[in-house]
Amino acid sequence: MHLPDWIQKIPVSAKGIISAPLSLFSRRSSKGLQTEDGYKDNENDKNIETYDLTLINTEELAEKLSRHLPEQLSSHEKKAEMQELENTIKRLQQSNSDEYKHKVLRELSKGKITEAADILNKTTQHLMTSSMQPPKQPSKKTALDWIDVGNIMLLKGPHKSLTAFRKAVKMDNLNTEAWHRLGRVSYWTGNLKESRQAYEQILELEGKDEPLKAMSYSNLGTIYKKSGQLDKAEESYLESLEISETLDLQEEMAFANGNLGIIYYTRGEYDKAEEFYQKSLEINKTLNQQEGMATQYCNLGIIYKKRGDVDKAKQFYQKSLEINKSIGQKRGIASGYGNLGNIYKIRGELDKAEEFHLKSLEINKSLAQKRGMATDYGNLGNVYKIRGKLNKACNYWEKSLELFSNLKAEEQVNLTKKLIAENGKTDK
Repeated sequence: MHLPDWIQKIPVSAKGIISAPLSLFSRRSSKGLQTEDGYKDNENDKNIETYDLTLINTEELAEKLSRHLPEQLSSHEKKAEMQELENTIKRLQQSNSDEYKHKVLRELSKGKITEAADILNKTTQHLMTSSMQPPKQPSKKTALDWIDVGNIMLLKGPHKSLTAFRKAVKMDNLNTEAWHRLGRVSYWTGNLKESRQAYEQILELEGKDEPLKAMSYSNLGTIYKKSGQLDKAEESYLESLEISETLDLQEEMAFANGNLGIIYYTRGEYDKAEEFYQKSLEINKTLNQQEGMATQYCNLGIIYKKRGDVDKAKQFYQKSLEINKSIGQKRGIASGYGNLGNIYKIRGELDKAEEFHLKSLEINKSLAQKRGMATDYGNLGNVYKIRGKLNKACNYWEKSLELFSNLKAEEQVNLTKKLIAENGKTDK
């Protein structure tokens, strides 16, 4: 039986949507950071209670808080989330009459995320249900408060923030920011139906906001792609691309071209996929978007490997890996090691193949990337199968099977079961 390579792609996702649920939160060591939910005291922190809160640098605080975002986020996604945090900080800062919001801001300035979220959550809920709020009258102000609750709660996990964004759209169903936040977080939590409905709602509300329309079509394309509806995904991406080209929205053009490349690759239209990957690559080069460049080099490598040109594939994989190393994108580094491991396996360099798959596995374990780990175990099983070590091969495949089963990845589950059944544990 032909041994499959479990390919580790770095697919381009629509702006604001990532391709895997958020799970592991960063505990990176950095200046002033002590634990997941608190910052080490410094001279500025000691004076937080006394100085004017309007003096807080919103950009710096947003960056500080963003350290709690998951490492899996791409640079685009992290940039978008930092902007959302900055918007929330500014709203808290500019609130002249609500003392509780100033208290929330003070807690955030100290890195006390849980405390800040609790204060804002409980107070907003109280105000919404108290006599202070006109009965049955949607409140734009309260909707913004719920968006801020959601943005802060997101630092503790996407499921924790989802309720707040649902309340935001309920309070003001004309607020496109609320629908956008709900669409993004619903996608992250795997609720594709709710996410799709949110972006469809935005398209009904956006009026003449063409950039928002382009982004929403792009996100709908990603949702359709995720659910296997490739024709609808293609249609949505093409809508996004048409608007983006008309307005010269370079980032959106790069996203749309890259995602269309994935659609055509999935259909087996490799020449067309390469054409769109190359378009995305050129735009990313123009924008100096390193992560976007790494993604497209990886995708081009996958195409050339599929064609049997392993030397060209290796060149593209190496370019992708070098860029991801330079920007510290761990998920991309893991992907690069895994894909190069498959190249070495094809060449018969099994020791090197094993070395690279183990490197990939180590990173994916550190990121709690279950699909990546399942992929690595599957590839290690392939290496040991070629060596004739069937017991070891099956041990790796069984680990892969368990993870793929938990992920409900039916295609990979069936493939792995077949490998185990056909290769039984017979070696000594």
